[in-house]
Amino acid sequence: MGDGAFGQYTWSRDKSLWYSFGEGRARVGDMIIEVRYQASQQRKDADFLSSKTTQSVSEENALREVGVLLTHLAKGAAAWKAAHPGELAKVEPSPSQTPTPTPSPSASPTIVAQLPVTCRRMSPAMMKLVPGATERAKAGTSVGAQETECRWLNLNIPAGEGRRKILSAMVTIQLFANRAGAADSAAAKAQYATQLGSAQATESSALGGLRFGRIEKLRDLGDEAYIQYWVDKKNTVFNGSGDVLVRVGPALVRASLAGAELGADEATNSPKVKVLGEKEAREGALTVARAVVDSLGQSGLKKDE
Repeated sequence: MGDGAFGQYTWSRDKSLWYSFGEGRARVGDMIIEVRYQASQQRKDADFLSSKTTQSVSEENALREVGVLLTHLAKGAAAWKAAHPGELAKVEPSPSQTPTPTPSPSASPTIVAQLPVTCRRMSPAMMKLVPGATERAKAGTSVGAQETECRWLNLNIPAGEGRRKILSAMVTIQLFANRAGAADSAAAKAQYATQLGSAQATESSALGGLRFGRIEKLRDLGDEAYIQYWVDKKNTVFNGSGDVLVRVGPALVRASLAGAELGADEATNSPKVKVLGEKEAREGALTVARAVVDSLGQSGLKKDE
């Protein structure tokens, strides 16, 4: 298929997550085709978030489907190249499904000129955590919630001769309200449960360059909260991150500290990158989370009675 191709099967079984999938790549001239096939089935009466009775796709079936997809796409790519010699392929925009634009349920976040009050109160503490940071804030809306994101980032903190450190502290605040505009703690609680369930599904597992640590419930922060450490060695900036999710009444807050150490001229996704360790990442994320919860309290936001 094409000028070269390969397929690979990945299979995992642990206490909280059962999965398997096939993936493959093919080359047609200067085009690279990537596909992935994943499937599973489970009894309808299985417990929620349980891996019991799960049967995921076998190696034989997964690689067969990958081969079918790659063959079909490679033939299509070869036919296109033959009909367009020397032409650079471009992705065409998807055709509109309706003659007129339809309203979107959520607006894209927009950069705001200055930090919101809640984040401005935190700024001195964040500047100690991320020295020389550049501040940035975004604001937007999602279904049933107003969302604010604040970030403190420095990509070039000196870390010894020929070395630098990348640090990023980030806060995302979602404030939920019902249709009448009143604070909606129930919606925030439901969203917290959804995100906790998603995190538990990948707890203590690894997948495609991502590694997820254990989840620890926090009893002394907000109405309910948890912390998790995870490592990203998949995307363009390798890092280790402490991540806290906390609910305070109708507000859901995600607070994190992420970072890495590397050579001054080293690529951010180099195998030599040293990601932020778990102890420092968790302590930093807790500092960020406590700062934002305290700031929200100063704004009058209270825990559930």
